[in-house]
Amino acid sequence: MLGRSFLAEEDRPGGPQVCVLSYELWRRFGADRSVIGRSITLDGKPYTVLGVMPARFEFVDSHKPALYLPSACTKLRALLRAACC
Repeated sequence: MLGRSFLAEEDRPGGPQVCVLSYELWRRFGADRSVIGRSITLDGKPYTVLGVMPARFEFVDSHKPALYLPSACTKLRALLRAACC
């Protein structure tokens, strides 16, 4: 993994707006390591990129999201799911 994953204090309602990119999405950003710590816009709001998942990372169900949010970000997660699926 490049960068880091979520801290406990980031995975709570009202916590900081942070995300982790999939390897595939990171490549669309030009595979630029300097994306870590930068802000990207999701649903009109800035989210800080904490890290990039490894290229071969997969959930058990083979679902490959483009990015990962703390589990407490349910509203944005629902919007992203509706937009892509």
